[in-house]
Amino acid sequence: MLYFTWKSTVLKRGELVLSFAVVRMIKLKSHDLKGIQFHNQREKESKTNPDIDKSKSAFNYDLLNSNKIDYNKQVKKIIESQKEGTRKIRKDAVLVNEFLVTSDKPFFEKLSPVQEKAFFKESAEFFKERYGEQNIVFATVHIDEKTPHMHIGVVPMRDGRLQGKNVFNRKELLAIQDEFPKHMKEKGFDLDRGELGSKTEHIEIQRLKAMTVREEVQKLEYARETIKEDVQGLLKAVEVSKSVEGVKFEKGGLFDRTSVKLASEDFDVIKSLAKASEGLKRENKHLKSDLEKTKERNEMLTKRNLSLVEENKKLKKEVSRLKDLYEYVEKSLKYVKEILLSNESLKGIAHDIVGFSKMKAMVALRGHKDIDTYPERLPEREQKGAQEYVERFKAEQPQRSQSREKDRDKGMER
Repeated sequence: MLYFTWKSTVLKRGELVLSFAVVRMIKLKSHDLKGIQFHNQREKESKTNPDIDKSKSAFNYDLLNSNKIDYNKQVKKIIESQKEGTRKIRKDAVLVNEFLVTSDKPFFEKLSPVQEKAFFKESAEFFKERYGEQNIVFATVHIDEKTPHMHIGVVPMRDGRLQGKNVFNRKELLAIQDEFPKHMKEKGFDLDRGELGSKTEHIEIQRLKAMTVREEVQKLEYARETIKEDVQGLLKAVEVSKSVEGVKFEKGGLFDRTSVKLASEDFDVIKSLAKASEGLKRENKHLKSDLEKTKERNEMLTKRNLSLVEENKKLKKEVSRLKDLYEYVEKSLKYVKEILLSNESLKGIAHDIVGFSKMKAMVALRGHKDIDTYPERLPEREQKGAQEYVERFKAEQPQRSQSREKDRDKGMER
């Protein structure tokens, strides 16, 4: 499972607030598709996802399909329409790479419903252009959860073959981090590539992971119900087969008190069907095994969800503490500035300190892409201090780059 984030600056109540566009990717095999279908199309009521507001479910939509579809049939259709050769698809092959595209609440709060739909439409266009519209299975937008988001499924077909490892290799996944925000910016959405490691970004990643875990639990819940239905059907079939196996063939008249007489050909057919019950028993055993594995994974994801919730709480407290500290420093800086300005000989130092501090805040909020132009935006008396911060930042940049590379590699490993 892979997470990407990009930073965006959103103007809200006169303040600059950091927002993040987030993309998550998961790999789906054949046995995953039914649960994904139930979740995305809201075909069954979830008992494990409290975030779903049923009163808003009618506002969900699919940018690709006007009606509900059968994911397995649609994926098979896409593969067969492009497949070359007679080689069979492996049972454990990745059939779909699903991306979840979203952002945080401040980003969506500034968008009208029309703009919000345009955001998801342009996001979908990015994937269509990059991987071929013929390979997109669904592009479902959920409005009925806490934050609007889109699930878009891509069948990794290339050169007539299903090859997920080649289509979505490390190089491609890293390229998406650059190309997605670039595409969205060209379409009028203010998205910049974010800096790794900030507290705000970390909270957004944890929030998405928690949402992902809840969805995984829900999909497993659907899958478990499907397996149960299959198991019950097989058990009934086995019982019927056993009863047929007990029928005795007797020559004689058409009826008597204890048995029904059948033609020998008909009886041979019934005996063959009864023997087929052994195959049903074996399949039943496999389904029970799958059900146990589903239960174990469900329990694991539930525990992981609780762990992420706790981590989110700790991170929010840390951000709140840092915010209080920032306000304290800001007040202290203002006090120091007043003292320095009261002394004619120290006025220059005061302006240098203010310029240095403002530049640091601007880089933290807007990134360092155009850092050389930032000092020009400040009053002339503060530009000297601002320029000093720019020079210091550039001198430390190589070390920051190495640190970001390490963080990125860790993110890919997860």
